[in-house]
Amino acid sequence: MNPTQGEKGTTAPRKRKNKGLAVKPSGSSKRLDEEPQLRFLAFFHCETIPKILFTRAEKAASQWSEKGELDSSPRHGLPLLHCGAESFTTIIEKAVRSNILRDEAHFYTVEETWKDRYQVGLGSEMARSIYFTIMGIVIRAFPEPYCEFTWEETEDQLWEVVQSTCVPFLGVLDIDDIKDHLTGASSQEKRQYLVPLLKLLNRLAILLGRRIPLNIPRLFSDSVQYLQE
Repeated sequence: MNPTQGEKGTTAPRKRKNKGLAVKPSGSSKRLDEEPQLRFLAFFHCETIPKILFTRAEKAASQWSEKGELDSSPRHGLPLLHCGAESFTTIIEKAVRSNILRDEAHFYTVEETWKDRYQVGLGSEMARSIYFTIMGIVIRAFPEPYCEFTWEETEDQLWEVVQSTCVPFLGVLDIDDIKDHLTGASSQEKRQYLVPLLKLLNRLAILLGRRIPLNIPRLFSDSVQYLQE
């Protein structure tokens, strides 16, 4: 894997935006501090969140093992700090009942008034922690090429989340940020986080080509070195 070798002219699949789906403010939306495990939903920068992001994050992953064999193992990794011990299903159900999420056929829409209200005045450290939570969800859900029959379709459905929310966040990170996030993690947890992260970075290099943030090749190489320590 070498993220410095992006495919010239390659562009990622673009999603059509779904206009007119924003949820109207509702007086029944719960106070933010009453449901802290929902706070990460305010930091998705896409208009809609595909349902498969959460369903895939909880299921077994199809991936290539180090021996070159196809392996389907449970999705493990670091605890997602802002999700608590509850399953994604429980968290999403709470958000829908609270009118924070609008449940569409294949995606969710975040209620904009709630989203804007929560982001105001939030400290940078808390915001960074929340973005790491979103990254943890995405790297569990993102497909590995050729490991699934419909991996390209799945990648296309998740791309708007990756492009709008993950790429800008990754674009300001360095290896010290990754190390800080993994402080206290066991060697197994560190590996379970870094390996899918490296695969995502490599895939971004292919999809974005010259449009990839300038720090990502260095982040990739430093993360490989950190993994080997």
